Amino acid sequence: MVGIPTRRKVKWTKSPARALLKKLLLDEKSYVHGKAAEDVYASHDWFQDYPAKKFKEYFADMAVAAKQHRSIVAEDNRLVNLEYTLIPINYEILRARFRHGRSTEDKMNLHKMATEMVAVIVQYDLHYRPLSEVDNYL
Repeated sequence: MVGIPTRRKVKWTKSPARALLKKLLLDEKSYVHGKAAEDVYASHDWFQDYPAKKFKEYFADMAVAAKQHRSIVAEDNRLVNLEYTLIPINYEILRARFRHGRSTEDKMNLHKMATEMVAVIVQYDLHYRPLSEVDNYL
């Protein structure tokens, strides 16, 4: 018919439907958890651009991958928190200038501790904001 726009068929791997499903599966408060693939399929028009049988397979595969991703992130968070407990807290750094110390060894220890703390913070941040999403903030 004239005047009615038609949707262009997009492969699943590059589709907005896949991106939406991934976002919903990674969000622990999302409505898709505990629902059948048919219910999720009916919940959004983008999902209905694909055959229901194929969507069921996609949903099952992505649900397993999201579960594995959450367990990996939980383990990483546990390890990062463990690292935080191993770093000695020296509040003297906050009161003094950076690299302030009585000897070269003191200065080097302070510098090493600050570098390790920044590395841990960056590693922790990358779990919640992957590099692929950092471009959106620049």
